[in-house]
Amino acid sequence: MVAAIPAALAVGGRVIQGIGAYQAGKANSKALMAERRDTMREGADRELQSRAEARSKIGEQVAASFANGFEGGSGTALNALKQSQINAAMDVLTIRRETQGRAAGLKAQAKQEKRRGKFALIEGILSAGSAAAGADWGSPAKAGSS
Repeated sequence: MVAAIPAALAVGGRVIQGIGAYQAGKANSKALMAERRDTMREGADRELQSRAEARSKIGEQVAASFANGFEGGSGTALNALKQSQINAAMDVLTIRRETQGRAAGLKAQAKQEKRRGKFALIEGILSAGSAAAGADWGSPAKAGSS
């Protein structure tokens, strides 16, 4: 009976270790998904800020054109406004692409952490089963022969 105690502790320890690794993987995954959400919010805020800045600059361009005696909606002034709008749209698309790239990377990391935790749990269970199968449980026949 006493010989069974170390075997039982080994089995229980491996199961507990697997459960702990599983819980850690889930927690890490959850933290990475929260970081992903924050990244997406930050990206959306940066997009809004970029658009607001672009509108302000375009308004300044129009005001400057009229102040200098040019007709604001024609010729070179119009071409400058079009180019400013194109540049602003490209800035927003760049922000969006960078944000989505970081968010996709974080999501992949979160999935990997979750998967790692599941495999650690499975490994703990299999290791516990292996320890149980190979353990000397102190059977009565062996105990009586000593």
